[in-house]
Amino acid sequence: MASWNSNGNGVSSSREHSMMLIAYARAGPFHGAQTRFGDEPVHSELGDWTRWCLRMWDSAHGNHEQKNDKMSNGHGYCPHVNKGPPYVVRPLLLQEDGSVLYDTSAAEFHEHAEICVQPVCYDSDMSARVKGKAYTNGFGSELYARSNGVHHHMYNKTNGVANGGSNGVVSKHVNVAEVTLVMSGKEGAGVVASDHVKIWRGRRSGAHMAYAMQGCGDVIEPHVIGKDRMDDAVFSAREKMGTRRFVEVAYLRCDLAVAQYRYWDLWTWDKEDLNGKGVGLSWGSSVELEGNGSGSLTAVVFRIDRAMFGRGDSIQMLARNGGDAWHLKGANTVGWRSGGGDRHGRWLLLEGHDKLVRNVYDAFGSMKITVSSVNTVLVKTTLPCKWFSKQHERHSAKFHTVRSKWTGQDGGAPLDVAWVNELDPWRLELRCVDGTVFDEDFPVEKYALSIPNMHDAVLSWPEFDHVDAYYYDGKLGWEYSRHSTTFRVFAPSASVMNVVIYNSADGDWGRHQYRMRRIMQGVWKIVIQKDLAGKYYKLLAEGDDKRLYPGVEVIDPYSRCNTAHNGRGLIYGHENTHVSDRPHVRPEHAIVYELHVRDATIDGAGGVADDGRGKYVGLTQRGTRYDPFHHDGHVAGQLGGSRMMWNGESGSGPTDITTALDHIVEMGVTHVQIMPVQDFDNEEWCHGGDRYWWGYMPVHFNSPDGWYASATHTAARVSELKRLISALHDVGVRVIMDVVYNHTAEDSNEYNLDARFSFNGVEPRYYYRTCGNTPVSINNDNTCAFRGMNEPRCGACYSNGSGCGNEFRSEAPMGRKFLLDSLLFWVNEYKVDGFRFDLLGLIDTPTVEYLTYKIKEVDPNIMIYGEPWTGGPTPIAITDKGTQRGKGFSLFNNTLRDALRGSPFGVEENFLMDGGCIDHIKRGILGSIDEFTDTPFETINYIECHDNRTLYDQFREYVHHRSDDIVYSESDFERMSRLGALVVLTSQGVPFIQMGQEMLRTKGGVENSYCSPDSVNMVRWGWKAARMPLVRYYRGLIALRRAHPKLFGMTDPGLIRYRVSFYEHLSLPTPHRCIAYTILGYDSHSYRYEPSSAGFGLETGLRQSPHNCGGGHYLETEHAWREVVVLLNPTPTGQDFALPGANEDRVWVPVVSEWRASTGEPVGAPVTCFVNVPGRSGMILRTATLQDAADWKRDALIASWSDPFSSPFCTHDNGF
Repeated sequence: MASWNSNGNGVSSSREHSMMLIAYARAGPFHGAQTRFGDEPVHSELGDWTRWCLRMWDSAHGNHEQKNDKMSNGHGYCPHVNKGPPYVVRPLLLQEDGSVLYDTSAAEFHEHAEICVQPVCYDSDMSARVKGKAYTNGFGSELYARSNGVHHHMYNKTNGVANGGSNGVVSKHVNVAEVTLVMSGKEGAGVVASDHVKIWRGRRSGAHMAYAMQGCGDVIEPHVIGKDRMDDAVFSAREKMGTRRFVEVAYLRCDLAVAQYRYWDLWTWDKEDLNGKGVGLSWGSSVELEGNGSGSLTAVVFRIDRAMFGRGDSIQMLARNGGDAWHLKGANTVGWRSGGGDRHGRWLLLEGHDKLVRNVYDAFGSMKITVSSVNTVLVKTTLPCKWFSKQHERHSAKFHTVRSKWTGQDGGAPLDVAWVNELDPWRLELRCVDGTVFDEDFPVEKYALSIPNMHDAVLSWPEFDHVDAYYYDGKLGWEYSRHSTTFRVFAPSASVMNVVIYNSADGDWGRHQYRMRRIMQGVWKIVIQKDLAGKYYKLLAEGDDKRLYPGVEVIDPYSRCNTAHNGRGLIYGHENTHVSDRPHVRPEHAIVYELHVRDATIDGAGGVADDGRGKYVGLTQRGTRYDPFHHDGHVAGQLGGSRMMWNGESGSGPTDITTALDHIVEMGVTHVQIMPVQDFDNEEWCHGGDRYWWGYMPVHFNSPDGWYASATHTAARVSELKRLISALHDVGVRVIMDVVYNHTAEDSNEYNLDARFSFNGVEPRYYYRTCGNTPVSINNDNTCAFRGMNEPRCGACYSNGSGCGNEFRSEAPMGRKFLLDSLLFWVNEYKVDGFRFDLLGLIDTPTVEYLTYKIKEVDPNIMIYGEPWTGGPTPIAITDKGTQRGKGFSLFNNTLRDALRGSPFGVEENFLMDGGCIDHIKRGILGSIDEFTDTPFETINYIECHDNRTLYDQFREYVHHRSDDIVYSESDFERMSRLGALVVLTSQGVPFIQMGQEMLRTKGGVENSYCSPDSVNMVRWGWKAARMPLVRYYRGLIALRRAHPKLFGMTDPGLIRYRVSFYEHLSLPTPHRCIAYTILGYDSHSYRYEPSSAGFGLETGLRQSPHNCGGGHYLETEHAWREVVVLLNPTPTGQDFALPGANEDRVWVPVVSEWRASTGEPVGAPVTCFVNVPGRSGMILRTATLQDAADWKRDALIASWSDPFSSPFCTHDNGF
């Protein structure tokens, strides 16, 4: 750039009548001019010299913002400009040398100032945005009229006259009163192109000529540099601008003939001209390039006209296909600049290269080398390798070229390549010689590859743009031996991964940080050659991902034993605690009993040793009995807010009442479901039970929680949980874990480092659903809180279908693998027999099906079931009722629950209290095969669980909010509990009971006691003492179901429809609001095998066969069970039910009544024709044996002797 002041020495002088001219020259001529270079005219709007004006302003005042003046002026700075709009000087004439002449004499600037000059091309509508000015001669005559039109004024250098306008006035003496045009409207409007801002420093008074060149930063002033140097300065400026108007670029793509370039053109633009427009150029000719020596490299030549750009000294270009449709585009944007170096000759634009070169061999590409199989390597190059080797050498020379260029770093042995396969011009497959195995222990990082005209590259494992492309099927976590321990962690986004070893559970004693090495599929691995048994460890990730906060150590997601949820992982070495083998119980024969480790044993009156109360080991103790005289000040107080009083709390009642494990055995259930024991968000060191969240806020899924263990810094939690499971197996009970894989306690606020425990510390956001990885909702909801539906997702919004802050992304490849690895770990290490999934609806159905299939490969009798709902809106299609059909897993039947007891979210009619919801109850009795199941095994039937109110509290809640005047007593509550148990335990499907339900458990009316203290949640064994008849009733129903699986545990839907008939289908009357149905049973005498462990404490009522086998026994199934009648009366008064076979005088024997339940022994006198069922109770009757019938007829006949007018048989005329 150049500058001027009025007299060159800072002294101002008058500029009146002076001619101050600037000649502006461009690389290409304007219309109507020829240059000595012989260039043809410019056929574009930029070649119209009448549109090129000079914008001029004083650089010493203000800082007027010009977007296109931000570029450097050639001297390392940008000029200041005044605050007002710049003067716009219109052109006077086009000179013979192709330059445009401007008269700047009337521009009004401060005398001491430097003047900024910028040539600008306006569009054809410029005249509408300027104010016209007048040129006059010395006599006051106008040379042309005031006008907004564009007028061409020709200035004749030889005679010094100006010709203009339509009046043709000619004068030798021209006084220019006003020569500038001031823009009106928006500054810069209509600009098509612009040149560099130039500073004019040498302006003097008196007529003279200054020169400006396209793309140059100086205004050349003869009066400043001297006439002798003027010619040199102009020549230098032209050299900088470039002596050639056109730039030729040959474009080469691989394997394209001339005809195939048909739809390819070159998009070009001026990098430094922010006002400029891009230009698409078509190629004009083709050329054969020297490359591989075969003459087959065909390129097409583009001719770039610099005159089509505002500055023309920095041109960007990008190849494209399809013109403005942009069907395809080149890999790189490449730039050309004028000045410096050899500007002559043709340039080469090679597809895949980021610079223009002179010949093919000047180009150097890059490559990426990754392991593609156990002994092959995939090489990806940015330039085709065949451009740099001869055609006849490609197949033979590749092997030679590549084979000898493998170099081992850090002592790595050289690799030999057996053959090379060209997959395409940019991909080579190298197969190494036999014996080379690229496994996860192969040090790929020690080897580099060289190929001609390619930059060397280090061998690596594949990396993917999308994190879901990674999948590692090997073991993760730690593997221990006495001599070494191996660690693996999945963290593809990390650039560095460390395992940190400690000698203690807290503090920095023995801290040592080991850097892991990256292996395949985004996994990091290290083998530490030490015996690390008893050591503690954490993980420390680093990387470009800003969510991998430096210095934040986290627990390994695969850690198997933690000191606390926010503590450290323990490497416990070999843990050999014995776990007894699984009892053999088929899932369709299961009776599930839900309990909480602490709730089951914390009551001091339960007889559990003090060191076992609330602990894993408390459920391993045998011989525990209720102590009515025990008083525990911590938990023995009355329930706050409870409206229930029970007998036996003050010491009355039997003293031989079993508790804890012995009570479970006495109940005769087949499966115990243990509420969550996976490491959860709590304070393990706290021994109180005021707030412990029940374990439903999990943190680490493979470590037992230490709150239930005798110690937290050792492996006690591991060994003691194994002892609990083994103890249950020993008594014939299988163990189901309640698991909460749907979410974790990690905070969705990623800045809360106190709640960054594992997953987000190694691979942020991968394991959780966010609006980034789950952008589309199945319900078309917006998953992003900060962006509109059609905008890109922010990626930071966590889905919260759990209601706890996040959702586990089960559909992610490594998320699904984690779930399977975790389940298999519990199945194989702890011999767990099943899993109850909390909010199973949030685990996508394909994953649940896959997990079920893989787990049942270990043991087909393992049970998988869960809740078919969510805790809030979720973007996925939930695993709802019906999605489980035929897939091997089961779902809780909340429809049957609500029909029996009413919804937990409001007061509504139900069966137990009102005799309502009859149709729902009937469908539930059939195993929901006409509702949402393929087989009854797929429904979990229940009336009470840990969630919501207990059955007793639900009754109390409904009574409190009912608007009718029906009165319910404590006896009614117990009777309704019996009736509900009868429905659940005799319906087809899997029955489910909560511990304490058989004692009419209460939580003082607390609707959701997950954060309530022991005084609310614990099972009080005084309840059992007070309600032993109810406990025995439940136990009898359990025994009945186990004794007759062919009646109450059918699996074939067709068989159910054939064997189960409601009275309505038999044309038998049913009392209003009651249910009655029959079940066809056994056809003749038969025997079934019963394992010896199945009948602990039970009176089966079945005769034992003389055949004994394997510690079990064969039980004879009586002919009497060929048909069963089930009668349900929820009304408050007794109801008469007709009995089938009245015309035949068929005799029926009650085996379940309102107070008793047995497996076969009569609980009342045989009946025929009809039977009365007391209010709010049920009854089950079986067909009588021949001996039963004979005894009944005999007794009836004897009784009739006292009444000669009565008959012991039906009269058939009264409807019965």
